[in-house]
Amino acid sequence: MKIRTKLNFGAIATGTLLMAFISVIFLFTLNLQIANKKQQLNEQLLEMAFQSNVLQSEYLKSPSEQLRAQWLSIYQNQTGLLDSAAPFFSSNEEKLLLDNVQVASEDSKNIFDELVRNIAIGSSDKIQDLSNQLATKEQVWAADSLQLEKLNQPQAAGIQQNFLLFIVISGFFVLCIYTITFLLATSVVKSLRALEKDFFRVSALDFSSNDNTFIGGKSNDEIGALRQSFNVMVSKLKKSYMTLDQKNVEFSHKTEEIGKINKAVLNILEDLKNEEAQLVEAKTKDEVLLDSIGDGVIAADNKGKI
Repeated sequence: MKIRTKLNFGAIATGTLLMAFISVIFLFTLNLQIANKKQQLNEQLLEMAFQSNVLQSEYLKSPSEQLRAQWLSIYQNQTGLLDSAAPFFSSNEEKLLLDNVQVASEDSKNIFDELVRNIAIGSSDKIQDLSNQLATKEQVWAADSLQLEKLNQPQAAGIQQNFLLFIVISGFFVLCIYTITFLLATSVVKSLRALEKDFFRVSALDFSSNDNTFIGGKSNDEIGALRQSFNVMVSKLKKSYMTLDQKNVEFSHKTEEIGKINKAVLNILEDLKNEEAQLVEAKTKDEVLLDSIGDGVIAADNKGKI
C-alpha cells in the first residue's frame, strides 16, 4: 500500500468517524433537549391544573373578579402552552393525550364561565354540579398531563442509555482507528529507519551484499520504489569501484615494473660512467707516456729503413 494511500486512509477514517461522532452527538443532544422540553411542559401543565383547582375552590368560597381573572389567565397560558407543545409530542399516544388535555382545558373554560354566571345570578342548585364537573375536567387534565410525563420518562432514560452506549462504541472505534493509524505510522517509520541505516552503511562504502540488494526490505510503497532505485544506483557504483580498484592494482604493478626498469637503467648508467672513467684514466696515462718520449722518436719507412 502506498504511503499516500495509507495517509489518505487514516485521514478519511478519522474524518468520517469525527463527522459521525459530531452528527450523533448533535442528534442525541437534540433528542435530550426535546425530552427535557417535554418534561418542562408536563410539569407546567400539572402546575396549571393544580393552580386552577385552587383558584376554583377559592372562587367558590369567595367569588371575586380578581380570582376570576387569575383563573382565565391560567387558561390563556395553558392554551399557549398547548399550542407550543404540539410539535414536541410526535407519537400517536402523545398526540391523543395532548388533544385530551386541550379538550379538557376548553371544557373547563366553558364550565367555569357557566359557573361564574350561576354564581352571579345566585343559582345554588347548578353551582355544586358545575363545580363537580369542573373538578372532574381538571382531574382529567392533570391525569393526562401525568400520563404524558410517564411516557416521556422512559424515552429520556432510553436516550441517555443509548447515548452512553454510543460513547462506548465511539470509544472503541476511536481506539481501533488510533491502533490502525499507529500501525501505519510505525510501518512507515520502521521502513525509514531501516533505509537510514542502509544509507549510512553504503555512505561508508560498505557494499557487503551478494544479491545486489544493498538496502533490504520489500514494500510496494514509495519507500519500496526508492529502495529499488537506490539498489540499482549502488550496484552501478559498486561496479565502478571494483573497476577502479582493478585499475589501481594494474597501475601499481606497472609502477613497480617501471621502478625496476628505472633501477636497471640507473645500474647501466653507473656502469657506463665507471667505464668512461677508466677510459679517461687510460687516455691520460697514454698522453703522459707520449709526452715523456720527447725527441727520441725515430721514423722508418715500410721497408724498415730509417
